[in-house]
Amino acid sequence: MTARTSRGTARRASVTRLVAGALGLAFAATPAARAQVLTVSAGGFDVHRLVYYHGFVLEQGGLCAAATGTVRFGSLRLSADAVTGTLTGESGVPNVDVGYRTTSATLHLAVNSELFIGVRREGRRLRADAGDTYWLLRGWNVRFEPDFGIAGLRGVADVSLLSSSIVRDGPRFSTAVQAAMGVSFRPRTAPYDLRIAYRFERYDLARSSGGITAQRYEEFRGVVLEVGLRPTR
Repeated sequence: MTARTSRGTARRASVTRLVAGALGLAFAATPAARAQVLTVSAGGFDVHRLVYYHGFVLEQGGLCAAATGTVRFGSLRLSADAVTGTLTGESGVPNVDVGYRTTSATLHLAVNSELFIGVRREGRRLRADAGDTYWLLRGWNVRFEPDFGIAGLRGVADVSLLSSSIVRDGPRFSTAVQAAMGVSFRPRTAPYDLRIAYRFERYDLARSSGGITAQRYEEFRGVVLEVGLRPTR
């Protein structure tokens, strides 16, 4: 390990401890805060997956079920979401169907009523006839929910930089980025809301140290549509 790598690792560890401490202080500052369920939603994610490897492009796609739950503790907000379904290969062997499942949790600290910063952790399983592949994704998240000035209408911009991500028993990711942009609408007196967003994800797998493994990167993209239930209070 080089001195530069050691310094970079130390800086990331310091930042991680600093943010974790800030979140801990925010949580401690609101010990009497009562947990409030903000949303429980369900819908679909029309996933389109592209795999670039050895100069070839493999395409898979499918409509997956999606669900999200969010709980607030004072200035902290904890969200958990899951997506599951089957991505169908468009050209047969070797582009076979893949079972797709993700589960994730994000802990946010509210800067104000529109801006949230936090940490995100996700597990992803890709199941094929040749075996299962597991991804472990960890990093930072920023979420912005601007009020458009129209009753019930808000924007949604969500970005995750998952710099500490690996394939289990495999290489690390040199790039792991998730982003979504859309809108949500809640009628004034209704206990539900509607959300639609376009989601894009990009993952680059690092080359092996010996330079033997070819470069590989993947993209996931598509429209997410959810209906959420919210308490009226």
